[in-house]
Amino acid sequence: CSEPTRVFAPGERVWVLLEISNTATAERRVLVSYVPEGEDPAAGNGVSLAVPVSSAYALSTKATKTSPGLYDVVVLDQQENALARATFQVR
Repeated sequence: CSEPTRVFAPGERVWVLLEISNTATAERRVLVSYVPEGEDPAAGNGVSLAVPVSSAYALSTKATKTSPGLYDVVVLDQQENALARATFQVR
């Protein structure tokens, strides 16, 4: 398995793979947002993904950024609390 890519060309698709667990008794949702580095996502802004009850589950989503710069991908829970954040660059 190779290291994840963190540098992309303008217009290139940025794929995010999430490995997540949901030990609750019902399906949950996460919100994945792509924002300029260091910024917080706007309320309700992003891709909403369902997470079924499971001890291990994988999800993926993609985005395309055309402007060069540093961006964060932010994963939020249903209450919009940050679960994870990673930085990538478009150049």
